[in-house]
Amino acid sequence: MEYIKKSMVPWAIKYGQIAITGNDYELAKKIFQNFMGVTFTLKTFRGQFSNRHFIVSGSSLRLACLPFFSKLSDGDSIYIYPIDDSAIGISTEAYDLLPRLKSGVSYAASVF
Repeated sequence: MEYIKKSMVPWAIKYGQIAITGNDYELAKKIFQNFMGVTFTLKTFRGQFSNRHFIVSGSSLRLACLPFFSKLSDGDSIYIYPIDDSAIGISTEAYDLLPRLKSGVSYAASVF
């Protein structure tokens, strides 16, 4: 299971969105390639949010969800991963992903 690890920063909380840039942008394009240009459900530990989509701007990938991201705190770590063809998950702990990790399946983590 591949995922992106993201640490929350004040501007992301204030504006209710995250930005994935740099080397993590390339990894995210690979992990979430099936979610580009389509809407999906964001399943989180604080509920589900439908009609979400990625915003691609140059070499930045943004995901907005004010009702979710604005409730997080500076320094919180979240793990973003595909669940199926129509949903992306966000978890607070890497161990939440362990049941999805199978022997022989690689994963990638990105911290920034």
